[in-house]
Amino acid sequence: MMKSTKWLACAGALVLAGCATPITAENIQSIQALRLCQVAQTPGRQDPLELELSRSELDRRGTDCEAVLEVERQRQEELQRLRVIAQKDRAEELRIREAEALDRQLAQEARVAEAFGVFGAYHEGPIGNLNACIYSEADDRRWRADVVAMTGDQMNSATQTFEYRNFGQYAVVFEGRGYPLVIEMSFNFHNGEFPLSPMRGTDDHGDVWYVSSISPLNCG
Repeated sequence: MMKSTKWLACAGALVLAGCATPITAENIQSIQALRLCQVAQTPGRQDPLELELSRSELDRRGTDCEAVLEVERQRQEELQRLRVIAQKDRAEELRIREAEALDRQLAQEARVAEAFGVFGAYHEGPIGNLNACIYSEADDRRWRADVVAMTGDQMNSATQTFEYRNFGQYAVVFEGRGYPLVIEMSFNFHNGEFPLSPMRGTDDHGDVWYVSSISPLNCG
């Protein structure tokens, strides 16, 4: 007779371990008992023959359906609790990654802002000289800007880091937001001069920019 203790112990193990519980003869019997009880509890939805056979088998086993269904209810509640915990863990992990990325971004911007005066050492003439054309792919906008061409070595020296490619080409755009916009170019400028045709580059956020010399075609 499977009426309670033996089956409930097995079902209790299922509740605690969930799907990780090894398949055993007792587990299979508990699943069969649950299925039979579910059939018996919903007579209007079942085939009459299946319903009769299920009730007959339950009587033969002497199964306590109330206990069986209660353990299943507890199992489902436990699974839901574990799902909620897993979702919270994933959300917290994502929040931490986003916070770390923001911290890195802010630290980089702070270093660039601190190096503003150092960049100025590479600047010919007073800051505010509009000497290049900038095009933003994000908002389809182009304008004349104050830009300094710098190598990766110069960038690392200015920011006291090793975050820039030594032989890379960078365009430092002096803007009115407290720190320059740094664009890593796809190719090096010839003799440090801005190209006639717009050259593609990206900033720290992955936004795409184009830099060129000022001409009626580029900036008007």
